[in-house]
Amino acid sequence: MMGAKTINNITMKDVCFRIPKVNKKLLKLMISETEDDLDPSMTMPAALYCSFIETMKTECYTKSILELWDFNMTQIALLTKDDIVYSVNTYNKDLIFGKLKSYDHLLGGIVRNETGHIISAKAIDNYWLLLVNFSSVDMNKAGNMAGTGEWASEEALDWELTFLNISETLAKDEKELYYFSGRSFGDISNNSMFQDIDKLSIGIVIMVIYVQFVISKFNWLEARILPCLESFCIYAACGVFMTFVFVITFFMACFVLDQKRLESNRNGIIPCIEHPTYKPNKCSQSRLTSRIFEYVYGNIILTTPGKVRHFDSFPHFTLSILMAYKSQIDELVCFR
Repeated sequence: MMGAKTINNITMKDVCFRIPKVNKKLLKLMISETEDDLDPSMTMPAALYCSFIETMKTECYTKSILELWDFNMTQIALLTKDDIVYSVNTYNKDLIFGKLKSYDHLLGGIVRNETGHIISAKAIDNYWLLLVNFSSVDMNKAGNMAGTGEWASEEALDWELTFLNISETLAKDEKELYYFSGRSFGDISNNSMFQDIDKLSIGIVIMVIYVQFVISKFNWLEARILPCLESFCIYAACGVFMTFVFVITFFMACFVLDQKRLESNRNGIIPCIEHPTYKPNKCSQSRLTSRIFEYVYGNIILTTPGKVRHFDSFPHFTLSILMAYKSQIDELVCFR
């Protein structure tokens, strides 16, 4: 990702958030060996500490375990499992940016041995942090294109798009690769709101033509506007529009919260109650409607007497039901 370029030749180094790069040799001169565990910002005078920071070179602020090997892909490709475990447990935290350079929180599903050392992990997180250059934000071009309420510069959004394209390509080969960026929320919202505009427009045109053919008498005298129909159309249009708005905002948020509750094994009525060892019973996993259809169609309607009796009594009704539930009937026929 560090070497990824956009169409406009914008790289990560052009838009990244930069922090001072610690020179460990210089750090040893400034801090004695007995103060290794102390934060120099708390022990050094403010003016001296700030001047010390300003003289440092800068580097892109990334939060990735790959930084342990300086993103050297040749070196990373030669690593064994023992090499990785050793590096994760023995790396030196920078004394100045110790909290920023901690990698433990980037690991998920950590397994430790008796001594507390990490021996395995199920997932890793990688973060690439970008800088918002407020002086270059053009509201006519980018503004808040990220859709999160935060400002975003055009260059950063351009690089994020390249990042998403590269990640999408990698995700095709890696089934457990998940990715997102600051602009992802805005992209998804934009697609949800505008991807069906053409279908909606075609549907409206078809409805107008249909209504004209049904209620119009095609003459100059009896042509008139129906006020009640006009009011109903406006009311129905507003209802459909508000339903769409609720689906992409409030309802979606409710579904996300409910899914979060479900994954954390919380009670459906009283969410503050947790069920850490809950296992659904067999009855709750079976669909009642499927069982009813199986019994009615399998034991009554689809029998030879049932078919003859129903078709003789209600030929049109029976035919409509058979067409409506064709998929269920096919499954039951195969089952029988």
